[in-house]
Amino acid sequence: MTELEYEKRIAEYRASTDAEALKWRAAVLAMDEKSQKKSFYRFAVADARMSEATHSIVGIATEGWPIMMQGNHAVHIEKRHGASGAQDQSMSNPDDFGRIAFALRNFDSIARLPDNPSYRTRDNAAAAQIEFRTRIDGTSVISTVVPDTSRRWMLVTSARIEKTKTGKHL
Repeated sequence: MTELEYEKRIAEYRASTDAEALKWRAAVLAMDEKSQKKSFYRFAVADARMSEATHSIVGIATEGWPIMMQGNHAVHIEKRHGASGAQDQSMSNPDDFGRIAFALRNFDSIARLPDNPSYRTRDNAAAAQIEFRTRIDGTSVISTVVPDTSRRWMLVTSARIEKTKTGKHL
């Protein structure tokens, strides 16, 4: 990626904040736990590129599937990676939450993670889990996604930001 392309990507990332996602996040953080689990947000729809990558990793074609988040996952991100996060404060800027859709649409790499026993396939096996990484401004936005075959959606279960090991350029 050239310097100009890289600067363009940074500007696009910063401009991509989804105000509706931020409103939903704020509402969810104010809800009780039962209500959080019932609340969902649709970030985007899986395109052909994401579907092909997902299929190559876990054998599931997801084109056209909504990319969703359940309220309790927004709470997880805040408690684990927010301003007072137990692990880090990488998502302390709420705008980064509002940029999850951009990060997923523009991922640079995808990797399979251990299956997630909190989610089950139709045959009651632990569900596949995928990590999408998107490099932005010397960091990587990392989103963990479970392709839910019974609901036919991509469920974002976590997101965080890490410094990249090789610096700013892709």
